[in-house]
Amino acid sequence: MEVVRLVTKGTIEEDIHALGETKLALDDRVAGVTTDEVDSKKLEKQGERLIEQMMVGEIKREDGSKTVD
Repeated sequence: MEVVRLVTKGTIEEDIHALGETKLALDDRVAGVTTDEVDSKKLEKQGERLIEQMMVGEIKREDGSKTVD
């Protein structure tokens, strides 16, 4: 059986999915499943960016503004 995941681009679901992928990679690293160090750093940076985007989006929703300085 094949599972197809449909995620709409530009939505919170896309952010949650990407963050989940990052967390799975982190779990693998903690469990001792090694990946290339470059890939590890890349995944770490990707996770940081996703969290930042989610927080900026939350601030925008709270303020009702379109930009955050």
